[in-house]
Amino acid sequence: NPIIFLPDILALLYVILGTYVLMITTGLIDHYTSIILMSQNLATDQLITNFNTFLENNFIKIGLTFGLFFISAFLVGTGTTASKYELISDLIKNKKLTLGEALTYSYKNFKKVLVTKILIFTLSLILIFVIFLLAGISFTIYQPITYLVTIIILLVFHLAIFFRYPYLFLKNKKPLVSIKDSVKYFKNLPKHVFLIWL
Repeated sequence: NPIIFLPDILALLYVILGTYVLMITTGLIDHYTSIILMSQNLATDQLITNFNTFLENNFIKIGLTFGLFFISAFLVGTGTTASKYELISDLIKNKKLTLGEALTYSYKNFKKVLVTKILIFTLSLILIFVIFLLAGISFTIYQPITYLVTIIILLVFHLAIFFRYPYLFLKNKKPLVSIKDSVKYFKNLPKHVFLIWL
């Protein structure tokens, strides 16, 4: 049912419009335009210096704006995810699908999705830290293998948590339990998860 994809479309539109507003608010668009106009008269190193100076002079403003946008996008994404799986639940129960009702009742699962996203974000940071640590050790040994192993680890992690939301909503599990169950499912049926992911 196409209506299931509407929450994802809304989230994407928010990110696109938010990014555009962000670029205007921080002055990055105006500065980028001026760089394009000056590119014919200035050398590359001078353009880089000008851009770095702009970032240094507006570091606090740009940092705060990007931080607020990241937090708002995170919360909007949480809401749209909750709405999407509310729609999926209604579809399975043969209920009438309406985006308005899904958005209205998604608040019931907002906290669960938020906690799940925070857990995934924390696990991702730990995984990235470990990868960087191992990459720093192996980088001088054989660089291409380091890149390949990094991609494989990130892919496996993504596949392992792929069913976290189905367990969270359809099985009504708690956030941490849904992640653990998703990992267990992947361990038992990795090919099945991979085919669905494709």
